[in-house]
Amino acid sequence: MSSRGLTTVAPSGVVSPTSDSVEEGSELPLFPQTFTVHYLTSEDAVNIALSGIVDGVVGFDTEFVKRRPTLEERVVDDMINLVGGSKKSALLGWQLIERATNLRFPFAWNEMGLRVVQIAKGDQVWVINMGIVKAYPEQLRRILTSSCIQKVGIGILNDIVVVWNDLRSELQGLLDAGMMARLLLCDRYTDGAFNNLSLADCAADVLGFRVDKGEQVSDWTQTLTVDQIRYAGTDAIVALRLYERLVVELEVRATRLGTNIPIGWYGFNSRMGEPTRTKKTIRGEVVPWSTKDCPWFFSGKFQGYYP
Repeated sequence: MSSRGLTTVAPSGVVSPTSDSVEEGSELPLFPQTFTVHYLTSEDAVNIALSGIVDGVVGFDTEFVKRRPTLEERVVDDMINLVGGSKKSALLGWQLIERATNLRFPFAWNEMGLRVVQIAKGDQVWVINMGIVKAYPEQLRRILTSSCIQKVGIGILNDIVVVWNDLRSELQGLLDAGMMARLLLCDRYTDGAFNNLSLADCAADVLGFRVDKGEQVSDWTQTLTVDQIRYAGTDAIVALRLYERLVVELEVRATRLGTNIPIGWYGFNSRMGEPTRTKKTIRGEVVPWSTKDCPWFFSGKFQGYYP
């Protein structure tokens, strides 16, 4: 079904473990395509579709390509070369100037790396083709910047950075299901830094499904194919399903161990994506937690979650 700026891709049915979807050598079925995807290509369609999301948790993901620096970024680079400083602080300063002068950042739609934004709620997913919309719909802005709506993704740092680079939005309410999975599966994944697990690992180890990543490196600068729409929708709904499962299982584990798991362990703040799990140094500086702060993570023996 389609209307102006909206195309709906209906569910394709449940994929069972005995179906042809199970690849040779794989014991896991594909993630079931039981959700409905709405493909949005106009600002009005986006505002209408997202207006009903006012609170709760949504799955969140983006698709992006290599971007070209905007005029503003080239000015910032020239300024840094002349007077020194960091690009991050310069861009944040630019944003303060925009706020104080009431001048809105001019979006460079043809140069943007951000091509698609996906929002999932319940069994519905909205796939927004930003390259065609060529606008920042008010309802999308509201959702991304609302602290009342939790946005959960996997490897969400990449999404935070690309949205910041192209839309200059300070996202609020950000959770990483990959880090939630790492907390739950710390006995299995005992090596490496305290980073999020991939979507494929999370789906397999937590949900028991395989996720087809065949469209990951496809061309996101065009009108999307049905396969691309389904792929994009799947990533967002998988993140939501992981959160729904993990938030319960982590609570069970915390209760069993007589402790608590602060949301900061899998949350991010809005500016450039720093983790919110922080501590104070002896000099009073606030810095992110690192793996050396969680001995249980390496030893496989639980020694308590830090606040």
